[in-house]
Amino acid sequence: MGGIETVEAGYSWCETFLRIDRGAYQAHRHRLARMRTLLADFENPERAYETVHVAGSKGKGSTAAFIASALAAAGSRCGLYSSPHVESPRERVRVLDGSLTDELAVEIFNRIERYVDRISRTTSPALLPTYFELVTLFGFLAFRETRCEIAVVEVGIGGRTDATNVIRPIAAVVTPIELEHTDRLGRTIRSVAAEKAGIIKRNVPVFVARQHAEALATILRVAEIRRAPVHTFRAEIPVFAAQTCGSGTRVRLRLRNGLELSARLRLLGSVQAQNAALAALVMATVRPHLDPAIMSAGLAGAWIPGRSELVPGPPGILLDGAHTERSIRSLCATAAEICPQRGSRVAIFGSVEGKDHTSMLAHLAKHFAHVVITRPGTFKASDVGLLHRTATAVGAVASVHEETDAALTAARALVLDNPNGLIVVTGSFYLVGAVRARLGDETAARLEDVVR
Repeated sequence: MGGIETVEAGYSWCETFLRIDRGAYQAHRHRLARMRTLLADFENPERAYETVHVAGSKGKGSTAAFIASALAAAGSRCGLYSSPHVESPRERVRVLDGSLTDELAVEIFNRIERYVDRISRTTSPALLPTYFELVTLFGFLAFRETRCEIAVVEVGIGGRTDATNVIRPIAAVVTPIELEHTDRLGRTIRSVAAEKAGIIKRNVPVFVARQHAEALATILRVAEIRRAPVHTFRAEIPVFAAQTCGSGTRVRLRLRNGLELSARLRLLGSVQAQNAALAALVMATVRPHLDPAIMSAGLAGAWIPGRSELVPGPPGILLDGAHTERSIRSLCATAAEICPQRGSRVAIFGSVEGKDHTSMLAHLAKHFAHVVITRPGTFKASDVGLLHRTATAVGAVASVHEETDAALTAARALVLDNPNGLIVVTGSFYLVGAVRARLGDETAARLEDVVR
């Protein structure tokens, strides 16, 4: 046994390398070579199982979860690698049948720690692995050691130079693309799409969600160069319908090949239904003989924290880490489906610097009676004063409560006398994680009172 004794300690050790990830993105243009070296030194665990690779600006985590859940329902031992986590880093690496034990995870972390300790004696600190590379290595090793048959791997940022882009998948999936991380991926849809399309491999089928025309053109161009067969949502799913209520979202679809299915999803909103439909398209191609009933059950069972997650009330609290203009717009539509009266809806919003908070707040102003501005943790800088001024400028009725607990209390007070009220927490996964943890503490406290 090495120096790491718990799974949490293992992730905490990886976090000591965060300072490298926070550096200039372009300074690490050779990180794929470093990732390949890491994997080679551990006998290439990523080659021990099949993989599905998922990139995009929005919906990639949910789409990955839908695919993994469907694969697991079909009887495959399936790994899921996703980011960011909402409450616990354990969310990043999962084997859906529970075969990744704490004992095994700790052993893998110690193996990695010993390796890094050894190479650090002859390697410049600036050239050591980053946090994301170490967690990626851990995930790939965990999937091999648990004998996964297949793993669904979500890209961290971008795609072309992301640490996950060392795999040779059986399918590449590109979810909707919009402007994001413009300091890293470029300031046009075309440049962002080119980075995302970097996961497309020669002769490997690529599955494409509904896209902005310029993004689609870029993806198709890359696919043509790499001779990758293309399956687009619009061409392959001629029938699609979705309906949302407080208990879930019903999706019904028919693929061009004739496969029909319907499912009630735990994840809420028409956007989640689109993610599920894209996952079904992937499954119908990589597992063509799968029973539609099993696929439907897999989609129905998919769940990922902090993505269209409804905590029952009263008041109901909808948690969603949407942090782009388009994803906020979709979230507003979902909130309206759950709670039709605008006057009954309150938003808690926090955003870190570098995001398009003006566009996000403009949508919230139209759809919510009040917007409570708060600070989404301290991991990244956030100017709550600027957010409040912006919210007021775009027509929102807004207030500021910097601390998460105070923001939640204020939002609850605003819907106190409304049995049908809805609170939406959004703008940042950091904020969603903090509120989710707070709600968990409240539940635990209530259970203690019952026991007493």
